Amino acid sequence: MRLVLLLAFGVLAAGCQSLHDSGTAHPQLRRLAVDGTQLSYLEQGTGSAVVFVHGSISDHRVWEPQREVVSQSRRFIAIDRRYFGREPWPEDGKNFSEAGDVADLAMLIRMLDIAPAHLVARSGGARVALALAAQHPDLVRSVLVNEPPLSAILDEAERTVIASERASSRDNARTLAALTGAGKTDEATAAYFDWVNNQAGGFNMLPSAAKRMHLENGRTIKLELQTSAPTTLFSCALLGTVKAPVVITYGTLTRLGFKVFAEAAHRCIPGSTLVPIDEARHGAPNQQPAVFNRLLVQFLDGRNPGK
Repeated sequence: MRLVLLLAFGVLAAGCQSLHDSGTAHPQLRRLAVDGTQLSYLEQGTGSAVVFVHGSISDHRVWEPQREVVSQSRRFIAIDRRYFGREPWPEDGKNFSEAGDVADLAMLIRMLDIAPAHLVARSGGARVALALAAQHPDLVRSVLVNEPPLSAILDEAERTVIASERASSRDNARTLAALTGAGKTDEATAAYFDWVNNQAGGFNMLPSAAKRMHLENGRTIKLELQTSAPTTLFSCALLGTVKAPVVITYGTLTRLGFKVFAEAAHRCIPGSTLVPIDEARHGAPNQQPAVFNRLLVQFLDGRNPGK
């Protein structure tokens, strides 16, 4: 199931804005018509564009710990992937797909005329960012991803290492299916969050704003359960074609599977840098924002992160 692979940790201002009205000292939520839907994105700052891509049960708000730091010297753009965020769906979710997310991101970068853009992404969003870098290298300047779940690139030894994790992931997917099938979306959201962070009760410890953001995106769980992950979207060979600089981060307290995914991506992408973040789980950008932001700024400045 796609949900097994797309595991994510995850101020609104309304109105359409001119594509040429890019610089802003304050965060502005803008909307852009893309392929039959309206994509929302939060924007602040001027300079080279840094596009942030969220993962599951979240939206642009998950990047709040990074917004002020980045917008001081660059153009911060945090998108809502299709069907995420607060916007009503244009239909029943029939166009929900990872390939569609890649196409949406490519179109947004072209329409905003910000290519090549820096990409910063997490979990399921990291899959989207890496696919874009491989398929549309002209649109991407650099990529920083946190814990991309790329099971298709694992070799036999890596699959053996995380065999128990795969069984746990299947059990979690069955639990989520039962909860969403019974209309208990809020309970499913909390269970999802706790599983990906390997922390029972972790959802209940979140600040109220973070809980609200995740709960408002819980409706997408059913879509992920119903959608099969495309097997052709990723391979180690495809990742090996990425030419942009790539940094891959993972939390030292994360689930074993996420650590192995990060290591496998590093193995497949020549010249990539792998950086552990101490005392962090799957949501390192939120759980250790000072450390993550320092790595991010170093990377955007062209310095070797983690040094």
